[in-house]
Amino acid sequence: MTATVPKSIAEAAAQYLRLLAEVELSKYVDVSMLLLSAEHPRIRAVIESWFENPDNITQVEEKIGKSSTKTLRDRMNNISPIVYGRLTRVGAIKPPFPGKHVVLIALEDLHENNGLPIWKECPTKLSQGEYVCFSGDEAQLFRGKSGGVALLLVFSMET
Repeated sequence: MTATVPKSIAEAAAQYLRLLAEVELSKYVDVSMLLLSAEHPRIRAVIESWFENPDNITQVEEKIGKSSTKTLRDRMNNISPIVYGRLTRVGAIKPPFPGKHVVLIALEDLHENNGLPIWKECPTKLSQGEYVCFSGDEAQLFRGKSGGVALLLVFSMET
């Protein structure tokens, strides 16, 4: 898969989230992922860049179904910047977004050593700017690694 968000835009967002996460992660001993605010220009730039690529929209609509009344952007109902946090346990967490589909955009290279979870049809790594779409009904398995930075776009499944 090729990067669909320019690396410079992904990197700017990752730097912002890392600074924010340093303070927030210090509050927790065990956290699988830290969800942060999406209301920042660097986060919005990633979203706009992703939507500007028509191939992204086509590929996601092929996976989740195309709506006859709503655009893909209209079906987006949650934006979650995340930093995969420290885990003292390894294992599955319950499905994070039941009844939804999720686009995970790698804001930096993601792999098994920095928190990329495992789910059905999961890639083993994502390069900065790449994305993957998966069902929010799927449980995710965490390997006990942390540190990766990503952006989740959550879409309704209704068509």
